[in-house]
Amino acid sequence: MSSKMIKILSALLLMAAALLVITPSSAANLVQPEEIGDDTANYKTAVVTYADISSEVSTGASLYFPAEQFVYYEGAEAYLVKERASSGHEITEGTPVYEIKPNVDEVRIEELKRNLTELEKRYTDTVSSRERELRKLRNDHAQAVAAQDVYTAQLLDLDVQAKLVEAEKTDYEYHLSRSRIEEELTELEEELERTEITAPSSGLLSWIQHFTDGSIITPGQHLMTLTDISKLCLRTTNPIPTGQEVTVVVKYRGEEHPIPGKSVVNCSALTSGTMTGSIVEVDLKDISKISDNLLQIDSRAVNLSVVYEDTVLKNVLMVTSDALIKDGNNYFVEILDEENVIHKRPVKVVILKNKFAWVLDGLQDGDTVVLQ
Repeated sequence: MSSKMIKILSALLLMAAALLVITPSSAANLVQPEEIGDDTANYKTAVVTYADISSEVSTGASLYFPAEQFVYYEGAEAYLVKERASSGHEITEGTPVYEIKPNVDEVRIEELKRNLTELEKRYTDTVSSRERELRKLRNDHAQAVAAQDVYTAQLLDLDVQAKLVEAEKTDYEYHLSRSRIEEELTELEEELERTEITAPSSGLLSWIQHFTDGSIITPGQHLMTLTDISKLCLRTTNPIPTGQEVTVVVKYRGEEHPIPGKSVVNCSALTSGTMTGSIVEVDLKDISKISDNLLQIDSRAVNLSVVYEDTVLKNVLMVTSDALIKDGNNYFVEILDEENVIHKRPVKVVILKNKFAWVLDGLQDGDTVVLQ
């Protein structure tokens, strides 16, 4: 080998050595990086992502409380002709419960009709008389203007304006009186046509007010109590956030039955007393799958609990626990960068759960970690 070639190779080796010395570390807390080149097939990796930290919470609950609706009579006084429903039966919206005869003064209806006819006649006569007077005044005004009688024309013009103001007042009073008569008449006629009191919604008719035939039903009287049997409410021991999806665990005859439910604002059947817990609503169809007569059985035969996921921390970096390297009380991970170089980095682990780890320090969203 020539001396010239030897000098060139020596220079290249010196330059390579200098480059190795001055290459900076990519992070201050990195342990000696390991070059793995393109051979990444033997390495399993995972990507760091954001996730919420949740924990399972369980609370006790008491037996079912159906939501109730109290129905009060809102019409005018009426006589009971016949009861057409009885308590303990399921009814649908619009089902007749009572057959009634309205206690409406039919003489008053006829009187209102006469008053309306007389009012319309008086108004028609007034309008006709007004139009005749206005035509005469406007005709006289035109003649005064033609005769250049300015003074008389001005007086007649004032008379026309006064007559128009009076007409506006008369029209207003007529329409107001007519509206009042028609409103009362319509209310009485509608009440006269009413022969039934019907259920305002569907449900179980759990209570009904019994009357003897011919009894008077008065406005505001409590007629019936309807129980909403499509959904049931239960009271929990501890508060649950409103709107929280929950699982109601019903233990009956030695078996556990999970039922989906939801925490609601309130339940009309539970308005009395001090409430420290929450109300959870469940679908009756899910209950009936367990037992058709679950509502009638002894409450001591049923054990209830409510389970839900409670979010403790939001948007915390999560990584599979297979990526963790434990050294005493400390944790490390190996991060694979874009150039296929592994860097060992310490991390601060908050929670280890279900083969996952949530960390507060040492990782970034999108980091690729090597699984051990």
